[in-house]
Amino acid sequence: KSCEALVERLAEIGVDEIGCLIDFGVSADDALDGLRHLRTLKEATGGPREWHDYSPAAQAARYGATLMQCTPSQMRLLMHDPEAPAALRPLRALLFGGEALPPALAAQVKESLPCRLLNMYGPTETTVWSAAHEVREVGGSVPIGRPVA
Repeated sequence: KSCEALVERLAEIGVDEIGCLIDFGVSADDALDGLRHLRTLKEATGGPREWHDYSPAAQAARYGATLMQCTPSQMRLLMHDPEAPAALRPLRALLFGGEALPPALAAQVKESLPCRLLNMYGPTETTVWSAAHEVREVGGSVPIGRPVA
């Protein structure tokens, strides 16, 4: 009920699809009331602190990562970070899973990084890989590979 006016305004400007999060148990007023104490907390901790880059590329560089596993979607975002290719060059292997690996992304990664590239597959229910394919060349679709056991 509290969102009806906002939904109507969005419809007026042509928005015809809305996603929402259903939250159980905490009212908006209670959640906002809890934010009142942030100023006190900020003052008690000495105000703003030094900013640290916690991006995946920065973490890989900071800790000398040699192996990385991510979804193709996450890698697509990483490839838009100008610092990512240099930070990820020390990787020995890059494993993709969780969704289909687009051939264009596989080709882009193969051009940018010298590491082994593996497309992993496994049903969510098993929470393990059941098939793997090492991407050596990119053609049409990227196979999910052969059973690992």
